Amino acid sequence: MIKFFYLLKTFYSIIRIYLQTIYFKDKIFLIFYFPVKAYQENIIELINSINDKKLKIILTFNKSTSNEIKKYQNSFFLDFVYLRYIPFKNFFLKNIKFFLSSYLTYIYPPNSKNIYISHDIYDAPMINKKLEKKMFIRINKIDYIFAGSDVSKKYLYNQLKKYNENIKPKIFNTGYLKLDHVFNKIKLINKRKNESFGQTILIAPAYSLNYRKYNISKILIKLINFLIFNQKKIIIYR
Repeated sequence: MIKFFYLLKTFYSIIRIYLQTIYFKDKIFLIFYFPVKAYQENIIELINSINDKKLKIILTFNKSTSNEIKKYQNSFFLDFVYLRYIPFKNFFLKNIKFFLSSYLTYIYPPNSKNIYISHDIYDAPMINKKLEKKMFIRINKIDYIFAGSDVSKKYLYNQLKKYNENIKPKIFNTGYLKLDHVFNKIKLINKRKNESFGQTILIAPAYSLNYRKYNISKILIKLINFLIFNQKKIIIYR
């Protein structure tokens, strides 16, 4: 019953989006999709920086990200998982020109250029080895990948080459948006406190049950205590 409710909400949203694309037919429509509950401020900051009047931005979210995204202007509940069950979905979304997300999804509007904003800065494995081939075959359907570093760009290219005869996505090193966003926040904090930037360290450990040996959780408290009490650093923990 709950799934049916989300299906109806998604159907209602794509109709509203379609009507908007008809009404503003001179605009270029971009969809930003937020499928995972996570730190989103860096993407919102990117969206706010877009001031081209020819563009019309739509934010879409699912039940996981509803509380974070629904407060923003022109946002819609649209769970792409349910799109496969909706008749005429391609008709309703045919005017979407660009689709962007910082998390992988495998269902897209029919005519859009699809962009994956990678949130990996290094060459860490993206998924369990058993599922790696399937994932990179799917990633090869994307048009553009924005990598966080040259190392990440090389890793993505090599993995795509490993599992696909022809590589479709164009990969660009656009910088690590999340780090840039936090970097600016740290500068602002230090400016208010009249402290030098070098005194602040950001610790943002990733959590993965698939790669326990790379997880720093066992030494995290010891590391933070060392940096605070021995090195006299200010720690920001994310």
